[in-house]
Amino acid sequence: MLADVGSIDRDIAMRLRQLATEETDGLVLQYLASALPRMVDEDRHELAIAIDSRPLAGEDRRLRQMIWYGLQPSLAGDALRGADTARRLSTHEMRRWAFRRLASEGVQEPRVLPLLLSAAECDADMGAIADRVVGIREGLQGVLRVEKPEDWEAFRQRAAGSAGA
Repeated sequence: MLADVGSIDRDIAMRLRQLATEETDGLVLQYLASALPRMVDEDRHELAIAIDSRPLAGEDRRLRQMIWYGLQPSLAGDALRGADTARRLSTHEMRRWAFRRLASEGVQEPRVLPLLLSAAECDADMGAIADRVVGIREGLQGVLRVEKPEDWEAFRQRAAGSAGA
C-alpha cells in the first residue's frame, strides 16, 4: 500500500528493493513491478534489476513485461545509466529489449552505441553478449546507415574470441 498513491520516495524505494530481493511470490513481484513508473529513474532501475534477478522473472513473461513497461521510459534518458542497467539485467529477453531500446536511441545520439559495446564487453557469458548483440541489431533494424563506433573492431574480436573459448 506504500506504493499505491503518488510518487515513491527514496526510503520506500529502498524497502521495495529489499523486498524484491527476498520475495518469491509472483503476485508480490507483480505489485512491485507496478510501482516502477512512480519512482525516480535511479530507484526505478535498481528495483527493475532486483525483480528481474528473481527466478520467477525467467519463468513468467507477464512479470517481465510489467518490469519492462515500468523501466523502458527511463532507459534512454541517461545513456550511461541505461547501458549499465541493461548490462545488469538477468533475463535474456529483458537484456535484448533494453539494448534494443538503447540502440534505437543511439541512432540520434552517436555516443550511445560505443557505450552499448563497452557494456557488452564486460560479460564473459556468451549468452549475455549474444543478447546484447541481438538487441543492438534489432534496435538498428531499418536504419540505412550508422557510423561504425571506433571500438567496433576490438569488440568484434573479443566476442569472436569468447565464442571460440
